[in-house]
Amino acid sequence: MSSLELRSNFHSLIDRIDNEQLLQKFYEVLLNANNSNLGNLWSKLSDLEQKELLEIDQETDDLENTVSNEVAFDKYQKWL
Repeated sequence: MSSLELRSNFHSLIDRIDNEQLLQKFYEVLLNANNSNLGNLWSKLSDLEQKELLEIDQETDDLENTVSNEVAFDKYQKWL
């Protein structure tokens, strides 16, 4: 997925969220991620955690291992 598609999908997801507390949490997470040095975050992970994240990244290349945002949103709406 391209950067433009990711941005568009992310904006669409945010626009559908009516829960102000959830929006605040998203904002805080993104703000902290944007302000942090990602290299420092990676180095804080154990070797096992780094390996698992790399495996997850590879698994998402196969579309059979993913679900659409809409499906995930519908499935977990009751907790949002």
